[in-house]
Amino acid sequence: RGHIIKTFIDVLSSFIGRGIFEITKEGIHLRQSDQHNTILFDYFIRASDFKKYRCLRDMVISFNIKQVQKHVLKNVKKKDSMILYIEPGTNHLTIVIQPEGPKRSSEGPSSTRCETNHIVYQEEEYTFPELPDGDYRNPYIIDATDFQKIKRLLAPCKTIKINMKSDLYMKFSVDEI
Repeated sequence: RGHIIKTFIDVLSSFIGRGIFEITKEGIHLRQSDQHNTILFDYFIRASDFKKYRCLRDMVISFNIKQVQKHVLKNVKKKDSMILYIEPGTNHLTIVIQPEGPKRSSEGPSSTRCETNHIVYQEEEYTFPELPDGDYRNPYIIDATDFQKIKRLLAPCKTIKINMKSDLYMKFSVDEI
């Protein structure tokens, strides 16, 4: 499901320039704040969430999120699959984007679009920040597309107050509007 990775990178690219990812046998983890230290992103994609997943050694890598979003993932469609791998001995993350299945045409054999991109990454010495203390109740999971709509709506504002109303809805308010 390549569109899930695309949406994840789309959201991150609005706030983080260079993403730092920990790759382990358990999965891929990112815990990083935006440049103003106001939003903490804590994403973990479990190894079991991938169709196939293999990690030969644990590593922490970073790469330019905006570049990947703008130049590599812009053409990912909803039904595309994505293969991510790092060839041992290189500093390239390879991303292969391919459709779910071959497309049939009335003119004969099937045609398939397949893109392969290489992203240069750096290995990092990075310690993930601790999660802030707090009494977090009523977590609310919001679809990335809805988050993008809210972000565009509130873009001109400097301060956004978000109130959770039990597990029913979120209330957004701003001082400027």
